Amino acid sequence: LGVLLLIGGGLLFMDIVFCGVLWLKQSLITAAGIEALKAEQNDTPENIAAISAAVARQGLTWSLHAGVWCVFLKASVVASLALLMSCIASSTLFTILVSFCFTIAGQGQWLLRSFVLKGLPVTWKKICAFVLAVLVPDLGLFDQVQAVIEGRSIPLAALAQSTGFAAAYIVLYAG
Repeated sequence: LGVLLLIGGGLLFMDIVFCGVLWLKQSLITAAGIEALKAEQNDTPENIAAISAAVARQGLTWSLHAGVWCVFLKASVVASLALLMSCIASSTLFTILVSFCFTIAGQGQWLLRSFVLKGLPVTWKKICAFVLAVLVPDLGLFDQVQAVIEGRSIPLAALAQSTGFAAAYIVLYAG
């Protein structure tokens, strides 16, 4: 719980600072766009609203906070896996290396599934995919950052699904 609070507190602080900087930058870009419209004598309310909307789509949105939440979920799963490894292993270096390897494997689990399970019958594919998902967390489930970068909104259902998977992994690894 302490590790989760530490990760959450750090991400919350970074989110607040980033939002402040992003809001300031967004305001400056919007003001510069309006000034450019005034210089061109093209500052109609429609053009001002269009510039404000274009900057707002790529600026501070709720999806940004949803992306930070997904980063928190991914870090929480990795931290719970590292804590599980530290309970099993007696060496700190072993714990770090194994946790690092599981994290890398979790980032590319879809690659593992496509190469390792290729050519197996459907039943064995399902069984092996389940075992792989239990042993190595599928960290791709928490990748919502690209949607935020592209300015797309993250659906609430995707956040709920990511939160549920993270909770399941944390309970599995911490239990």
